[in-house]
Amino acid sequence: MGGHTTSHRALSDLDETSARAELIDNRNYLENLLQLPVRHLAYPYGTPGACGLREEYLANEAGYASAVTTRHDQLTGDRLDPFALPRIGVDSTYDTEASVAARLSGVQLAVQ
Repeated sequence: MGGHTTSHRALSDLDETSARAELIDNRNYLENLLQLPVRHLAYPYGTPGACGLREEYLANEAGYASAVTTRHDQLTGDRLDPFALPRIGVDSTYDTEASVAARLSGVQLAVQ
């Protein structure tokens, strides 16, 4: 199960106390609602300006096991930060099975 935040504001725009509360309050809300652990996070916006090292620290401190950004990248052994994972978007309107497979394999990034 994964969470987000309470108000969907960019965490980097908030002071540390407010950002921490956004993470913890939403996680507690979802766990109480679902009666399941919420271990993963998707940062609102997820761009480099919206979440950085401070937000990674806060997500870890809030008890999440991982967090995804909106940055497009591939995972490699030397670049595996569980609190700054890249996200590969899928759009059911425009994507084909082949385009999703290309993104998942890394081919699309390699030719850009």
